[in-house]
Amino acid sequence: MKKRKLGYKLSRNRGSRTALFRSLIKSLIIHGTITTTVVKAKAVTGDIDKLVNLAKKDDLASRRRLYAYLGNDRKTTDALVKNIALSLKDRIGGYTKVVGAGIRRGDAAKLVKLSWSNDIIIAPKASLKKTKKSKEKASLKKEKKVGNKGKLKKILERKKK
Repeated sequence: MKKRKLGYKLSRNRGSRTALFRSLIKSLIIHGTITTTVVKAKAVTGDIDKLVNLAKKDDLASRRRLYAYLGNDRKTTDALVKNIALSLKDRIGGYTKVVGAGIRRGDAAKLVKLSWSNDIIIAPKASLKKTKKSKEKASLKKEKKVGNKGKLKKILERKKK
């Protein structure tokens, strides 16, 4: 007796199918929108919803599950937790939208644009400007490595003033 199976095979074995889904999800997280076929978009949307729900929790266990699913990619996981989950915190589900994008010329496959349903606000990065004191410490370390005693004395005198 034939049982109903959940999911799409997409003419791939298990390993290449999971790699395909992982790469589609990573590109959606990084770029915000991707163009793919209808079947691939439908296959990925459920996984994306689960990952965003995990990212909303933002505890250690959910972070580890995200790392495991996304192949230990820290950049993608941080972007999902810090930017996307914060932008979608008001929504309960339906984090992605699928919009038709025509037909592919080579094989006449139906294409869609898969994107986030809300606008994603990117969190500002912490400023990496060095302070004056840290620059002086760095120059002191360089001078000590080089071994120029005269320059080292000048820097120490400036520091005392």
